[in-house]
Amino acid sequence: SVTIHSPSELPACILKSGKAKGTLWGGNMCLLINRLGTPDQLNTDGAILFIEDIDEYLYSFDRMMVHMRKAGIFENIKGLIIGELINMKDQKISFGKSTNEIVMDVCGDLDIPIIANFPCGHGKYQATLPISIPVKLDTKANSPSLTLLESSVL
Repeated sequence: SVTIHSPSELPACILKSGKAKGTLWGGNMCLLINRLGTPDQLNTDGAILFIEDIDEYLYSFDRMMVHMRKAGIFENIKGLIIGELINMKDQKISFGKSTNEIVMDVCGDLDIPIIANFPCGHGKYQATLPISIPVKLDTKANSPSLTLLESSVL
């Protein structure tokens, strides 16, 4: 098995502690939302879901999180990983919440581990996350980790 930790230069943030196992699914939020309501919609039942985005306004990030929640994307997930959110922007009149606060407003009532600022997405540190394989998310340790439970290549 391979375990992925955040580098010290980009520490992951534990928003909700716990351990979970599931199939890894996810990707860019805008692309996942564009597939909602289509035959290509991502099935997140039992998943450890990772999401990331770049160059979004905070109000737009909030809207996408709420949209995903209302569409049932978070309904049966086992864990949530928020990747490094690069170049998130506010407006002249502040939205008044950080990305972590938005995540917790939308998903904080879920009984799952949640981490943010994980090295996946568009930043300097980009862990390659192989979708569709079983993984374990552990936020109980000092440094949250994601362990790939099967080989990602044949």
